Amino acid sequence: MMQAVDIETGRMITGDEARRAGRYLCPECRAIVGLRSGLRKIAHFAHFSTTRCALSAPESPRHRALKWLCRKLFAPLPVVWEAPLGERRVDALVNGQFAVECQASPLAAQEWRERTRHHWRLGYPVLWLWDVKRLCRRNTLAEALVLERNGRCVLAPPEIRLCHEESGGVIFVADKHEVLPCRLSAPESTGPAAATYGALATFLRRGALKCLNFDGDFDGQARSHFPGRSREFRLVRLGKPPQG
Repeated sequence: MMQAVDIETGRMITGDEARRAGRYLCPECRAIVGLRSGLRKIAHFAHFSTTRCALSAPESPRHRALKWLCRKLFAPLPVVWEAPLGERRVDALVNGQFAVECQASPLAAQEWRERTRHHWRLGYPVLWLWDVKRLCRRNTLAEALVLERNGRCVLAPPEIRLCHEESGGVIFVADKHEVLPCRLSAPESTGPAAATYGALATFLRRGALKCLNFDGDFDGQARSHFPGRSREFRLVRLGKPPQG
């Protein structure tokens, strides 16, 4: 877990704010948890023993890194991790206004639909951050940029293709250090990529990976968002809000 309660102050703190000598409680089950940190490890908390607590589920370092990026990406807005939202939890809740789901492992397209629909029904737009490794089997965005410049084919999983379609042709991919918006395009049905890879084949469009640019008033009011093709979904739009 990314946050825990400091017993001494009663305040919720993040791993990088914690002291080695401090004592901390799980915000869910109130059990004692320990600090885990290191030179190559994002500071976080973990239970000392097996428990049924919802916050004790194991997570990969890449997934934890994506969650940590939310703090950098949306600063100075407050980020609450592992926030309960109805019957589910979201990886991050930003300023109490929108949810962020970080996905580093395979996810069924139906599960993507259900999770997105669930958050939207509760009034929270949701931004999906996809691990770049899920998109193109590369560890970093720098390696993905090489594919994009060379017009190389990538094997986008069904859930990423669905998210791309529903969110107006934009997905957000990330490595451990940064997030970039990305646009995809399908190869010609008769081309070699389509013949080799079938329905999963797609390309990173030329100039598809761009830096994030926020409006000057991005931090004001509710977030700028737009409906996808399905009226059931609304996803966060980062950048200039649509005119009209």
